[in-house]
Amino acid sequence: MKPVRLAVIGAGLMGTKHAAFVSAHDDCSLVGICDLDATRRSVAEEFNVPMYQDVGDLLERESLHGAIIATPNADHAAIVEACARRR
Repeated sequence: MKPVRLAVIGAGLMGTKHAAFVSAHDDCSLVGICDLDATRRSVAEEFNVPMYQDVGDLLERESLHGAIIATPNADHAAIVEACARRR
């Protein structure tokens, strides 16, 4: 079976922990990190995946099975809606 392709949206403390968890599992493949803050590029570099500052760009360029949303709660609904539109 091919690994589940996942992205992490939000590269703060929790997003970084989720990225590490995904990367550590053979059944998963971390394919991208998204964060509005360009200084979080180091998280993407740590896991050797592309960095996106726009959720729409991430969803357009990566073939995903799912996304882990690790942003402030107030941002979740808009990100979920963007993800749902891409399905």
